[in-house]
Amino acid sequence: MDLHRLLNPARVGVIGASEHGPGGSVVRALLGSGYPGEIVAVNPKYSDVFGVPCVESIEAAGPVDCVFVMIARHRTPGVLNECGRAGVGAAVVFAGGFGESSNDGRQLEAELAAAARQSGIALLGPNSMGVVNAAVPMGLWVGAEYIPPGLSGAALVGQSGGMIDAVRTLGKPTGPQLFIDTGNEAILTTADFVDFLVDDPAVSAIGLIVEAVADVDRMAAALRKAQHRQKPVVGLQVGRSERGSAAIFGHTGALVSDADALRAFLASHGVLDVRDIDELTETLSLLVSGIETRGRGVVLVGTSGGKTAHYADLCEESGLELAEISPQTCRELAEIFDTDYTGANPIDMGLGPEGVDADKTRRVLETLVADETVGLVGVCGDLPVDPDRFVGAANYVDRAMRAAEAVADAGTSVVFIDTRPARSASQGRSWRVPVLEGSATSVKAIRHLLDFEKACRAQTVIGPTPAVAAAEAGGDGLPAGLDLELLCQQTWDGGADGVRLMRSDAVSDLLRRYGVDEVPGATVQLSDTAPGGDGLGPAVAAANEVGYPLAAKLHCPVHVHKSRAGLLKLDIRSTPDLLSAADQMRRAHLSICSDPHPQVLHLQSMVDVGLEVIAGVKVDPQFGPVLAVGIGGVAVEALQQVSRALLPLTAGQVAALVESSPVGRVLATMPQADHEALHRNLLAVSALAWDLRSVLAEADFNPITVLADGRGAWCVDVRVFIAAPGGAQCP
Repeated sequence: MDLHRLLNPARVGVIGASEHGPGGSVVRALLGSGYPGEIVAVNPKYSDVFGVPCVESIEAAGPVDCVFVMIARHRTPGVLNECGRAGVGAAVVFAGGFGESSNDGRQLEAELAAAARQSGIALLGPNSMGVVNAAVPMGLWVGAEYIPPGLSGAALVGQSGGMIDAVRTLGKPTGPQLFIDTGNEAILTTADFVDFLVDDPAVSAIGLIVEAVADVDRMAAALRKAQHRQKPVVGLQVGRSERGSAAIFGHTGALVSDADALRAFLASHGVLDVRDIDELTETLSLLVSGIETRGRGVVLVGTSGGKTAHYADLCEESGLELAEISPQTCRELAEIFDTDYTGANPIDMGLGPEGVDADKTRRVLETLVADETVGLVGVCGDLPVDPDRFVGAANYVDRAMRAAEAVADAGTSVVFIDTRPARSASQGRSWRVPVLEGSATSVKAIRHLLDFEKACRAQTVIGPTPAVAAAEAGGDGLPAGLDLELLCQQTWDGGADGVRLMRSDAVSDLLRRYGVDEVPGATVQLSDTAPGGDGLGPAVAAANEVGYPLAAKLHCPVHVHKSRAGLLKLDIRSTPDLLSAADQMRRAHLSICSDPHPQVLHLQSMVDVGLEVIAGVKVDPQFGPVLAVGIGGVAVEALQQVSRALLPLTAGQVAALVESSPVGRVLATMPQADHEALHRNLLAVSALAWDLRSVLAEADFNPITVLADGRGAWCVDVRVFIAAPGGAQCP
């Protein structure tokens, strides 16, 4: 859809214009922003509004590119029909009380959308505050009586006008130049604007404030387009803390909420994930600055030991890896500092007799730029908020900026970092040196820059989303002999909403088909469910076949934590031990399961101690299967130490997911662990979950025990929950 008439209109109409209320705010905003086009006020009650002549109706206004509709919600569908007859190309509807409020509102929004479609109008909203475009300049916005002071190359699109307004009113010289509030997205969605802005050469980075995704496949296509064009997209997801309302059946249900699925979708399509407005604005500022590291390292420099220690902490917390200083550079810096400098990064430059030494800063920067391993230098915390109020400060800022500019011209990027350097930020802009605000925020922005550069070098672009991929595949792609209908019948009752737990023997067969390494064992259904009763003969025979020592677990469809429920016994070394353990577990089973569920005993070989990992899959109704990988065990929900990704995954994406997760950080300290076996099993889990996505609700692989010295990664406990109807009733 052509959005030029919305974003760069030659003639704008304000329907419902007045000199008070929101209608007056929009007219003032257009006038105050210096909008160069013609403004038409539409209101039969007035002759003019703030000097802008009024007409009785939009049809009497002549050709208009875009209108801002400021009338009661029940009148908006009819007014849009009038706009269609008048040849209006685009419309912003401010009124709320539509789909976000009630059934009546949803019906009214459907009528509004139908009127827009019939008229061929590009509708923004309803419930939208409008558009601000500094490039026009144009403030088609409720309350935007000024526009950003510069053209940064960043655009911000979101579903929350209040959040967007919080960024707009910061007035940052390096802030976004284009603001779009999509509102309820009755016609135009965030995906439409991403697709349009990727093609806009004036926009070099796109920021998103995301509450939900209206059209997953269209959004995925727009984000893949941005990845192909290597145009960065930064996303602030709101509502992350809200847990999903669906019933939780296993561990994974507590680890993957609806918000988590959206986050995994965005991350899988290259969106840089930020957590607050400050991180969003500073990341956009850095991305549009032209700064790049060319794949080389980052060095931070400061003027005190405390400051550099603080930044070292921030780097570790945010995951920003700093460069190793070369021996030659260490020697040169030691001469400058007149100390025994040994390569610490961040670098403590120290203070001179009169405070911060601009000449020393210049020499340090020149030394670092000569090091071919250094791609970016961050100068931390030396710029005063108002240089004119501090003796020598203005001179220092001027000299430091000149030195940074000279270094940047030599091929190494430089940024200045401080808390709130209002005037210094403008001065840095004039010297082509970015000034980032906030210590922690700035470190995160640099990390996002590195992540984006890494993705560009890898050219990682995810394939189509589940709905698109399934349509393109034209087949189910299941392993030979795997029948989903039969699979759905191999279940027990196991949860609410028709969800059923797959039988352990069926799970073992499924794992073998996909090459998932399960601990060797055997499954036995006990014929006598009473504690102290007979019926353990098959279990004894199976135990002798598996071999002692072994682990025994009694399955209960309604309980996730077997160890807490007394349904797991470890290190069983003899038949008497097995009989005693079975009796204890049967008593626990009867106390938990009020219904007479069949008692199924699963015997497994004992696994050596290793790193316990969880791999869990939850099928989101909108985004499809999501894989969560993290530190496993019984405390996994409490720890929430997981990373998530949208399926399916390639081998490279599995490795990247593990590396970025808490598991990766632990494995980095365990070089002897069988990394390859873990990756292979996770790739198999990805394939299994993807193939079963039409019937799968959730699956837990917890724990997967990763052993050392090439001895593999073994699934100790696996629970698969089937969402499709048809499971066998328990006797």
